Amino acid sequence: EDVSDALVVAYRGIDPAAIAEDGSHVKTVEDLVRAWFWAQEQRGPDGEMRQDHQIAERTLKGYRTASRQVIEAGGGIKLKTLSKADLVGLSDRLAETYAVRTVNLAVKCLRQAVLWGLERQLDVPQLNWRSLRIKPREYTNRHRTPTHAEVEAIYAGLKRTGLRLALFIAWKTGGRIGEVCALTWADLYEDENGAWVTLSGKTGERRFPLAAGDLAEIRAARPSYAKDMDRLFSVHLYKNGSAALV
Repeated sequence: EDVSDALVVAYRGIDPAAIAEDGSHVKTVEDLVRAWFWAQEQRGPDGEMRQDHQIAERTLKGYRTASRQVIEAGGGIKLKTLSKADLVGLSDRLAETYAVRTVNLAVKCLRQAVLWGLERQLDVPQLNWRSLRIKPREYTNRHRTPTHAEVEAIYAGLKRTGLRLALFIAWKTGGRIGEVCALTWADLYEDENGAWVTLSGKTGERRFPLAAGDLAEIRAARPSYAKDMDRLFSVHLYKNGSAALV
């Protein structure tokens, strides 16, 4: 079976059309979602079908994330026996980690993959998606928000420059870890109205006021060789910052 899967992967690069038409290797939810996403990629900016069936890079990025989430939560489910109970269970597992909107998007992509498979005569059961009414459990935030005094004590005791600076900026601005890690030195500035930091993230760009003393403390960590468009933090902090701050 492993050899068969490897042959499919290798042959796909030689004759993608043949693989798209032959669904014999698509046996699980993971197989289906991967095949469906590959077909969507062909409609993207770098795909073979981009001229006639173009899909935006942003949409493709959303599909990529949703596909990964579906595979993590239920990739091993057999397509032949796919049922409403399987979908509800997959949805519940996703809801343990992700927000309701994210779960709904992932389930929507799975539905698109199933319908895509049915159009290609894959062995997928006919499901009445309208009757499913999947309602993921609402996420409950059980984290206790630390007080300013507690954060100040942690900040004073930190030795690592990058993490210490990230904690300070997040503390003073309320910025998300992604927004903080994406900051460049040019995003911290002063004008006639005071000191500011520009944060850019999934909710767009927003400008946040800083106390003059806070801006001075942040700038004190700037290396002498740093340019205005250099980022304050390394990629390492972007990947591990959330866990480190916790």
